[in-house]
Amino acid sequence: MAQQHIFMRSLVAVALTVSSAVGVIHLPPVIANPAKPTNTPIISQPILTLSGHTEPIRAITISPDGQILASSGDDKTIKLWNLKTGKLLFTLTGHLDGVNSIAISPDGQIVVSCSYDI
Repeated sequence: MAQQHIFMRSLVAVALTVSSAVGVIHLPPVIANPAKPTNTPIISQPILTLSGHTEPIRAITISPDGQILASSGDDKTIKLWNLKTGKLLFTLTGHLDGVNSIAISPDGQIVVSCSYDI
């Protein structure tokens, strides 16, 4: 019976933390299996900070291709960010109240949002 070898690599993910008080998104790295020794450098500082909202952030989502992060908040805007550079690409306006939920379609072409607009 042949032995099967399973090789495990540490999965590096990004934990998206939203600071509601200051309208900033911090992207600190997270290692999925920190108990296993790896060659992956451990970074304790955020790898990207996205600043631009003027009121608390209520929702974030990432496009299916992983290139764009959309954020929304009490400043009544939706902001689209380049996840590699951290550059603000677009600010979408039109809601009359804070935007509390956003989603990006599976093809990445449509952003939908929800607000308590009256």
